[in-house]
Amino acid sequence: MTEDSPLAVPRNTEDWIQANQTQIKCLAMNGADAAFSLYMAVQHFEPGGVAWWWLAYDALDATAALWGCLAPSKEYFEEQFSGDNLKCQCAQVAGQLFVEFNDPAGNRVREAQSEPGQAKNIQSTGASDGYLSCNWEMVGGMLNILQIPAAGKSRPIWFIVPNKGTQCCLGSPTVPPTQPYPLPYDFGDYENRCGTQVSLIDSCIDKFGLVQNFYRVHQKYSNCDGNDDVFYYWESVRGPYIYSQYWLVRTWQGLASSPNYAPPHPDADPCPCTSSSSSNDKPDLEGSWVTTRWISDQKMEHSGRRLRKLFRYRSKGGRSLPELSAWWADFQWSAGDTCVIHKNAWWGTPQVWAATEEEGKRVIRFAASEADIDPDQVGEWQVTSGSAPRIGMSGTMKMQLKEGFPWVASRPGSDFPNLLAQPVDP
Repeated sequence: MTEDSPLAVPRNTEDWIQANQTQIKCLAMNGADAAFSLYMAVQHFEPGGVAWWWLAYDALDATAALWGCLAPSKEYFEEQFSGDNLKCQCAQVAGQLFVEFNDPAGNRVREAQSEPGQAKNIQSTGASDGYLSCNWEMVGGMLNILQIPAAGKSRPIWFIVPNKGTQCCLGSPTVPPTQPYPLPYDFGDYENRCGTQVSLIDSCIDKFGLVQNFYRVHQKYSNCDGNDDVFYYWESVRGPYIYSQYWLVRTWQGLASSPNYAPPHPDADPCPCTSSSSSNDKPDLEGSWVTTRWISDQKMEHSGRRLRKLFRYRSKGGRSLPELSAWWADFQWSAGDTCVIHKNAWWGTPQVWAATEEEGKRVIRFAASEADIDPDQVGEWQVTSGSAPRIGMSGTMKMQLKEGFPWVASRPGSDFPNLLAQPVDP
């Protein structure tokens, strides 16, 4: 369905989107396109090394399963976002200082500003009197102030690439490496004005933990008894949210900027930096992350693949990995179109798509008993639903196995990788 709004005007284009949205979504799961989506979806820098893309990858993997698409391997993102592509504000050992910016032609340019192994920490950056400046600390503790001309340099980012085999400082912000815009997807004979071109413009991770994309659609049919038209749409759990170009270009400045960016997603999950509530009102996160993966007994009719789900929370239960594995090993639940969320508590925001509200709460309460929290006394419940055909698919969910072991993972802080539970030797 489309949403009624001065910006999102229902149009006859919905039938075209409904007929092609699965192919568009799977095209956007191509390696470079998916890397772009994760980069655009991350609106703030996640402390703790490469943690930000691991969390985003979980959302991408779950979204791919819903649509019957194949997500790129985790190794692909390790290559894109780690190693020589890792960008730190503080190097664990040492690294090389760089500045990255857009030149007047719109190309992304990277320039080294120190020798390899010389930089330790970026204290502050700024711009004034026609110069970009960076206050940075060398390995020996000496402070340096570096200035370069600002002319012809837009969207500058200062960062340190750590020495090979080392990481960013624990708890230090990291900068997601900038990803290029993907090539557009053509349908029909677009070049000869008898087809449609779709461009991926922006992405977000919505409040349901799914990766949703924002597209520009240009229909050119003047050479085959049709008209030319341009519109935009957000993917959402309620179906495509379609924007008329006529209204959008007059009311949303994001399309006049370079690069373009989308209006807020209708189901956006506000990041802490933009939330209207005070940070003092948000509970501090405590405990260790626990991540579980689930797979359905049945295959989905539209894709022939099994439904997959991710469920995660923070725990103060103190259980070892084998004990966590045993806790979840025999648990089952029924998936469906009701999204049950528990929020405003120290254990994060666990959520589950379940057959009913009570079933969703049963899953979360089972996790709560392991995490040592009473969700009926601490925090609050939120229940919603989705009407899009691939959101909230039904199925009996059982623990997914990894190399024969229940896929339960845990980590004590921001560092990765997650550690998979292993059996206890007899």
